[in-house]
Amino acid sequence: MPIAIVTGAGSGLGQNIALALANNAYMVYGTAFNDQEVELLHQQSKGKVMLKVCDITSQNDIDAFVDFFKSKETHGLDVLINNAGILTPGPLEIIPIQSIIKEFDVNTFGLLRIVNAFLPVLRLSKGKIIQISTISVDQPSAFNAPSSASKSAAEIFTELYGAELEKFGIKTHIAVCGNMQTGGPKKVQKALDQMMLNMSDQEQQLYGQAFQDFTDRMMAGQNLGLDPALAAKEIVDLIDHPDAPLRIAIGDDARRILSHQE
Repeated sequence: MPIAIVTGAGSGLGQNIALALANNAYMVYGTAFNDQEVELLHQQSKGKVMLKVCDITSQNDIDAFVDFFKSKETHGLDVLINNAGILTPGPLEIIPIQSIIKEFDVNTFGLLRIVNAFLPVLRLSKGKIIQISTISVDQPSAFNAPSSASKSAAEIFTELYGAELEKFGIKTHIAVCGNMQTGGPKKVQKALDQMMLNMSDQEQQLYGQAFQDFTDRMMAGQNLGLDPALAAKEIVDLIDHPDAPLRIAIGDDARRILSHQE
């Protein structure tokens, strides 16, 4: 039975990926935000998805997750899917610098911590690393800079991991996702609303209308996006594709954007 790890597997796209892998005869391990997610996925998968609460910005948490994995598996890791991520929308003049640092800590440095922690078992199986990314790397927009920048950096790290690990038989891929109908819209709306509430009267005058327009566009795209179950299927299919390129578009909008760059 092949073995997979999915970070951020307790909800949204990560949850769909974990369940899709389980339905394709994988044993799946992953990180979750809370114990409720751990129990829910264990029940839904009939024991084929085992999650552990883990903050990927904490090396201690990651070390505990590695120990958890090694207590269950001794024959290596076939695929590592880096899906965990957060979103910090807003004008760069207003977003607290600590919030931007936090986004990079999750979206970029979390990737480095997880990959480095599991490289020994990936080498055993000559496994694959898949980074879940976004079309905002290719089409960055105002008020979404931290996401575009942190995901762009994560893509570069993923590409260069591929160059450095090729000699060990490890391949890396980047799944460039378009808009998606996940639990994400509620989280995105909450983040957008919080930014608007935090604006002072002066900041509202400077950015309020433009940020509201951005909010409306983002939420419209989220609500019309790809079914996450279909996105998960495309990502799982990628794992078994012997000649998959470095970057693969997930969803029609992502395919349109990437096709214009070729």
